[in-house]
Amino acid sequence: MTSPGNARSSLRRWLGLGLVLYGVTGIVLAVAGASLVSASFRGVDRLVDTIVAQRTTIVLTLDTAAGFIGNAATGTESVDAVIADAAAAARDAATMTRSLAAAADEVAQAASLQIFGQQPFADVATGFTRVSADTQVLAADLERAADTIAGTGAATSGLRGDLQSLADQVRRFSRNLADTVALDDVEGAFDAPRLVLYGLLGWLAIQAAAAVIGGLVLLLTRGRQKAAAFGGTPNPS
Repeated sequence: MTSPGNARSSLRRWLGLGLVLYGVTGIVLAVAGASLVSASFRGVDRLVDTIVAQRTTIVLTLDTAAGFIGNAATGTESVDAVIADAAAAARDAATMTRSLAAAADEVAQAASLQIFGQQPFADVATGFTRVSADTQVLAADLERAADTIAGTGAATSGLRGDLQSLADQVRRFSRNLADTVALDDVEGAFDAPRLVLYGLLGWLAIQAAAAVIGGLVLLLTRGRQKAAAFGGTPNPS
């Protein structure tokens, strides 16, 4: 029959072994967890560095694009000047053509005179009448061309305004992206979770170490008690 002392000794031994195994398992899990957390945060740090580098590249690209768009808007000013000159030239040509038509018409009327019931310059009058009519048509065509060219100038002016507005929007977005502090604080935002996770793993590791120490104490105490018991037993003679 097992004595109460032996039962307590056996219980202490199993309890010590259980604590040691529990503590060793906890330490292994804490170390593995710390390794995983460290690897995860290294990935986050690399991602943050990549985002910051990409922001710099995007800002430079946007500034370059805004410069090109602004230059295109400025370039349309010279186009406007050319278009305005072309419209003015077409109108001047139309005016001069109408003057020519009026002069030809006057010549045709003058050549239509009758001498003794005859029109000796009838062929000349007919020719100048035809020239006057053709010149009037040409003057009308030149007026329409001038109106069309002027309308193109108005469209170009609207295009210049749209391009300049787009360039300003791109510049504002680029400046806002460069000045934002949200990306600068991304890495710092992970400091608190990093401390909490490492603190939790450290707390678990301390508990596991305490369990190992407690188990070893129980095992060593039992061993000393057993050795003392054997040392106190009288040797048979």
